[in-house]
Amino acid sequence: MPAASPVSGTTGTPAGRRLRVLLTGHLHVNRLNRRKLDFLAADPGLEVHLLVPHHWRGSVGDEYWPAREPFPDGYTQHVHRVLFEGQNRLHLYVYRPGLRRLLSRISPDIVHVEEEPYSLGAFQLAFTLQSLGKPFLFTSYQNLLKRYPPPFRQMERYVLRRAIAATVGSEANVQVLRHKGFTGRIARITYGVDPTFYSQQPAERLRERLALDGLVVGYVGRLVPMKGIATLLKACQHLSGPVTTLLIGSGPLEREVEAAVRACGPGQRVVWVKGLVHEEIPRYLSAMDCLVLPSVTTPTIKEQFGRVLLEAMSCEVPVIGSSSGEIPNVIGDAGIVFPEGDHEALARILNDFLMHPSRRWFLGALGRARVVEHYSWETIARDLARLYKELAGGMELARVPSPAA
Repeated sequence: MPAASPVSGTTGTPAGRRLRVLLTGHLHVNRLNRRKLDFLAADPGLEVHLLVPHHWRGSVGDEYWPAREPFPDGYTQHVHRVLFEGQNRLHLYVYRPGLRRLLSRISPDIVHVEEEPYSLGAFQLAFTLQSLGKPFLFTSYQNLLKRYPPPFRQMERYVLRRAIAATVGSEANVQVLRHKGFTGRIARITYGVDPTFYSQQPAERLRERLALDGLVVGYVGRLVPMKGIATLLKACQHLSGPVTTLLIGSGPLEREVEAAVRACGPGQRVVWVKGLVHEEIPRYLSAMDCLVLPSVTTPTIKEQFGRVLLEAMSCEVPVIGSSSGEIPNVIGDAGIVFPEGDHEALARILNDFLMHPSRRWFLGALGRARVVEHYSWETIARDLARLYKELAGGMELARVPSPAA
């Protein structure tokens, strides 16, 4: 390990030692999401550690085995077995026995628990870190004020009372946390992507193989009602030229998608790809003329971010999103927003794309620039490094409750 470099300012760590930061969260089972750790580890003032589940099942049948992958060079990765692993049970997974011993051995100065505060995993880590006297922060994207049933309500309250800070993706997240009594620091630091991975790729052969003719309108994500698939399918039925709707994903609405495939009229096609590994996503995005995220708000859920927008924008694919939740803020001025549920408004936008291809190219370039500036993992890592150092150097560490509290 290279010689440690001092962190500027008072950090709460011994003189001459780097700030030891531990990050943990189920998203890191995907190596693409671990890219930000590479940038964090490049900061000379940080000694970076990662705690990640040994195994994880994704939402479209994909599986992740971090324990079988080469360990990184720039930071230390710790793999620990979990119970109830999987995307469909992500708020229930917990680490198996031995967690306290592992955390004690790592002895971090600060821990970033990248899980929702009401999750069982966040509670387990908060409880264990409290017993060790270690300060921690959490991550939340909850943008609706919800009262969870026991025991999640009690677990959330425990985490909120003991965390020194939180990272969130929107002002709505801030309002929810404040309403629930969280008094710690809140920093708006969002998801990111790797622009070197998500970049425009040759897609002519893929378009030929899938027979993607006319305007190729894409969607990538779960096939669930809140994603607004019905809005997209209705809009594509009202276009003035040939169109192919490319749907990538799986979920409860598969029968509706199958019906749409059979019901296509003249000049219309629906191509459905049930699932892809992450490594294939950039090529399929590059085969699209635009990507649509038509999410609709329900009483229980509102679009929290829309990470697929970043992936498409990074590939220079113009994006169209509904007005649900955080979508307009993610798109900014680098795409087009329509009123959620309004298939006629969406059809007008798509018809404009049919008539004016140059507008698609212009928005694609804007999207790429926006991602590189605001949402690259390098940018996110820089913001996180600054936050960790400020937390370590401020009064927050002095206010960490004692294990007996």
